Amino acid sequence: MARSMCSDPSTCVCPPDFTLCAGLCLKRLDEGGAVSHSEAVTACSALGAHLAVPRSQQQHQCTVDLATGIQVWLGITNTVLAGKYTGFDGCGEVPPAEQHWAVDEPSNPDTQPLVALSTVLEGGWKVGWHDLDDRFSAWPLCQRPLN
Repeated sequence: MARSMCSDPSTCVCPPDFTLCAGLCLKRLDEGGAVSHSEAVTACSALGAHLAVPRSQQQHQCTVDLATGIQVWLGITNTVLAGKYTGFDGCGEVPPAEQHWAVDEPSNPDTQPLVALSTVLEGGWKVGWHDLDDRFSAWPLCQRPLN
């Protein structure tokens, strides 16, 4: 997949309906509501996108802003390299300094290899990243390559 981050934001253009933020083209899909991780992957793929991979504090803030009030799936997993979280953007490991885990997370990385971002404190959710499995539901947050 083409790299989906813009190194020079002044020359970047996102596809229609996507928001440019910190060099990323992002779109939260609200139409289908909260879905499983595999359904979120499929929904983003239908748009020529993958789940969002924030790689800096600024990009993380963009995902937080788009996820206000809900939980969203991120394109980060530890299934490729056990114990290391890699991004769906093809750029390898997400640096540990840029991981924004909720308190006491990751809690079960061996059995919950997927990552979602929560922006609410309710129903056992804490603000930040959570390790989960495909039984959980969250909204897709998609990232597309720049035009």
